[in-house]
Amino acid sequence: MNVILKNKIRRSLVYNLSHTDFCEPRGKCECTESTVPKTDHQGSTGYIKVTKVTKKYPPVLTILPFTRTESLPEEVLKIQAIGDAVQNRELQIVSERNTPAVPSNLVDEDPPVRDRASRKKKPSRERSD
Repeated sequence: MNVILKNKIRRSLVYNLSHTDFCEPRGKCECTESTVPKTDHQGSTGYIKVTKVTKKYPPVLTILPFTRTESLPEEVLKIQAIGDAVQNRELQIVSERNTPAVPSNLVDEDPPVRDRASRKKKPSRERSD
Protein backbone atom coordinates (compact mmCIF):
# COMPACT_ATOMS: atom_id res chain seq x y z
CA MET A 1 0.00 0.00 0.00
CA ASN A 2 1.21 3.48 -0.76
CA VAL A 3 1.03 6.47 1.57
CA ILE A 4 0.93 10.21 1.21
CA LEU A 5 2.72 12.46 3.71
CA LYS A 6 1.52 15.96 4.55
CA ASN A 7 3.84 18.62 5.99
CA LYS A 8 2.02 20.46 8.78
CA ILE A 9 4.66 23.04 9.71
CA ARG A 10 5.95 26.28 8.16
CA ARG A 11 9.35 25.01 7.04
CA SER A 12 10.50 22.54 4.43
CA LEU A 13 11.34 19.04 5.60
CA VAL A 14 14.22 17.16 3.96
CA TYR A 15 14.93 13.48 4.58
CA ASN A 16 17.84 11.46 3.21
CA LEU A 17 16.50 7.99 2.49
CA SER A 18 19.37 5.58 3.14
CA HIS A 19 19.98 2.66 0.80
CA THR A 20 19.79 0.07 3.59
CA ASP A 21 16.51 1.40 5.05
CA PHE A 22 14.70 2.32 1.85
CA CYS A 23 16.05 0.43 -1.18
CA GLU A 24 17.01 -2.97 0.24
CA PRO A 25 13.62 -3.87 1.82
CA ARG A 26 11.90 -3.08 -1.47
CA GLY A 27 14.37 -5.11 -3.52
CA LYS A 28 14.61 -2.20 -5.95
CA CYS A 29 17.39 0.39 -5.86
CA GLU A 30 16.19 3.99 -6.16
CA CYS A 31 19.69 5.47 -5.80
CA THR A 32 20.97 7.76 -8.55
CA GLU A 33 24.36 7.21 -10.12
CA SER A 34 26.74 10.05 -10.83
CA THR A 35 30.21 10.03 -12.36
CA VAL A 36 32.67 12.26 -10.52
CA PRO A 37 36.39 12.90 -11.07
CA LYS A 38 38.84 11.47 -8.56
CA THR A 39 42.38 12.82 -8.31
CA ASP A 40 45.37 10.78 -7.17
CA HIS A 41 48.61 12.58 -6.39
CA GLN A 42 51.71 10.63 -7.25
CA GLY A 43 54.26 11.83 -4.71
CA SER A 44 57.43 10.64 -6.43
CA THR A 45 56.76 12.24 -9.81
CA GLY A 46 54.47 15.08 -8.78
CA TYR A 47 51.87 14.21 -11.40
CA ILE A 48 48.15 14.23 -10.73
CA LYS A 49 46.20 11.32 -12.13
CA VAL A 50 42.51 11.98 -12.74
CA THR A 51 40.12 9.05 -12.99
CA LYS A 52 36.35 8.94 -13.21
CA VAL A 53 34.48 7.12 -10.46
CA THR A 54 30.79 6.23 -10.43
CA LYS A 55 29.08 6.91 -7.08
CA LYS A 56 25.57 6.07 -5.94
CA TYR A 57 23.57 8.65 -4.01
CA PRO A 58 20.46 7.64 -2.03
CA PRO A 59 17.17 9.40 -2.76
CA VAL A 60 16.16 12.54 -0.90
CA LEU A 61 12.59 13.33 0.11
CA THR A 62 11.76 17.05 0.29
CA ILE A 63 8.35 18.18 1.49
CA LEU A 64 7.49 21.86 1.14
CA PRO A 65 5.47 23.64 3.87
CA PHE A 66 1.77 22.70 4.04
CA THR A 67 1.94 20.43 0.99
CA ARG A 68 1.36 16.75 0.33
CA THR A 69 3.76 14.35 -1.32
CA GLU A 70 2.92 12.16 -4.24
CA SER A 71 2.21 8.51 -3.59
CA LEU A 72 5.18 6.98 -1.70
CA PRO A 73 5.94 3.35 -0.86
CA GLU A 74 5.13 2.25 2.69
CA GLU A 75 8.84 1.62 3.46
CA VAL A 76 9.23 5.38 3.91
CA LEU A 77 7.50 5.06 7.28
CA LYS A 78 10.24 2.72 8.54
CA ILE A 79 12.84 5.50 8.37
CA GLN A 80 13.46 6.77 11.88
CA ALA A 81 13.58 10.49 11.03
CA ILE A 82 10.18 10.30 9.34
CA GLY A 83 8.75 8.30 12.26
CA ASP A 84 10.03 10.94 14.67
CA ALA A 85 8.44 13.71 12.58
CA VAL A 86 5.11 11.89 12.65
CA GLN A 87 5.30 11.57 16.45
CA ASN A 88 6.21 15.27 16.76
CA ARG A 89 3.20 16.09 14.56
CA GLU A 90 5.32 17.72 11.90
CA LEU A 91 4.10 15.15 9.35
CA GLN A 92 0.67 13.63 8.90
CA ILE A 93 0.19 10.23 7.26
CA VAL A 94 -2.60 10.17 4.72
CA SER A 95 -3.22 6.64 3.47
CA GLU A 96 -4.02 6.42 -0.20
CA ARG A 97 -7.25 4.63 -0.91
CA ASN A 98 -7.76 2.66 -4.06
CA THR A 99 -10.62 4.52 -5.65
CA PRO A 100 -12.64 2.63 -8.24
CA ALA A 101 -12.73 4.01 -11.74
CA VAL A 102 -15.76 6.11 -12.60
CA PRO A 103 -17.99 4.42 -15.20
CA SER A 104 -17.99 6.22 -18.54
CA ASN A 105 -21.76 6.70 -18.50
CA LEU A 106 -21.42 8.90 -15.39
CA VAL A 107 -18.78 11.19 -16.88
CA ASP A 108 -20.07 14.37 -18.51
CA GLU A 109 -18.25 14.71 -21.81
CA ASP A 110 -19.37 18.27 -22.50
CA PRO A 111 -20.38 20.34 -19.49
CA PRO A 112 -23.28 22.73 -20.06
CA VAL A 113 -22.20 26.07 -21.46
CA ARG A 114 -23.72 29.23 -20.09
CA ASP A 115 -24.11 32.06 -22.52
CA ARG A 116 -23.98 35.72 -21.63
CA ALA A 117 -27.69 36.28 -22.12
CA SER A 118 -28.59 33.80 -19.39
CA ARG A 119 -26.63 35.71 -16.77
CA LYS A 120 -28.37 38.44 -14.84
CA LYS A 121 -26.90 41.82 -15.23
CA LYS A 122 -26.21 43.79 -12.08
CA PRO A 123 -27.84 47.19 -11.98
CA SER A 124 -25.32 49.89 -12.60
CA ARG A 125 -24.90 52.67 -10.10
CA GLU A 126 -25.38 56.11 -11.49
CA ARG A 127 -23.30 58.89 -10.09
CA SER A 128 -25.03 62.02 -8.99
CA ASP A 129 -22.72 65.00 -8.88
